[in-house]
Amino acid sequence: MFQENDIVMYETTGVCRVQKIGYPDFLKERKRQYYFLEPLHSACDHIFVPVDGGAKMRKILTKEQAKKLVAEISAMEATWIEDDKNRETVYKEAVQSFDCRELLKIIKCLYLKITERKNEGKKPLQMDERYMAIAEDYLFGELAMSLDIPIECVREHIAERIQEAAN
Repeated sequence: MFQENDIVMYETTGVCRVQKIGYPDFLKERKRQYYFLEPLHSACDHIFVPVDGGAKMRKILTKEQAKKLVAEISAMEATWIEDDKNRETVYKEAVQSFDCRELLKIIKCLYLKITERKNEGKKPLQMDERYMAIAEDYLFGELAMSLDIPIECVREHIAERIQEAAN
């Protein structure tokens, strides 16, 4: 069970603060307790998640875990999948896995492919841009909180690490 003020990752929103645990005013019957979540990088106001529900929630990475993850970028495999349907299936599974390493693999692979296409004078594929944005939203928000740096700095830092690994 999470505690008030814990910073957590919530499956559909990303980084949130547990504001309190209790019963929402809009419920007449007070049978289930809820986490009152405040999204930290989303336009959403509040989210109510049943404490005993099946929602995917976990504490964010520690600072040490986040540093280790970023340091592993150069060793991560960035395998491009040519078939669009298969690639999308892999992306969906990675996003649904709620696993930071899998998200970072997507980001690395897509960053390299999108850069390559732009250098060839081609536009990135919409699906690739969409999944890149989803993976970045989840992972960069978490890394920003874990490393205590602005989210814009995370984007730049990850891009630099990927470029270093590619050269």
